[in-house]
Amino acid sequence: MPGAAAALAALADMDGVVQSVVTGNIRAVAESKLQTFGLDTHIQFAYGGYGEDHDDRAELVHTAIAGTRTPRTPPSPRPTSCSSETLRPT
Repeated sequence: MPGAAAALAALADMDGVVQSVVTGNIRAVAESKLQTFGLDTHIQFAYGGYGEDHDDRAELVHTAIAGTRTPRTPPSPRPTSCSSETLRPT
């Protein structure tokens, strides 16, 4: 998106501004996607709301707002996998 990096950089220079993400993606995917496009530099991921936080996407906004008061620690790097067994109805 043209201008996105410049907008993020401009906001980063403003006092009291916290830049983060609210997305249905899990945090690691959100970080990867923004990094791919060079948009991760000014994002404070610890303050975001992510798909693993809640099934109801509207709640992710509340999670992010609450996170500005108490940031989360970065996730520990660990391999993630999914098998077809996980996706079968019980």
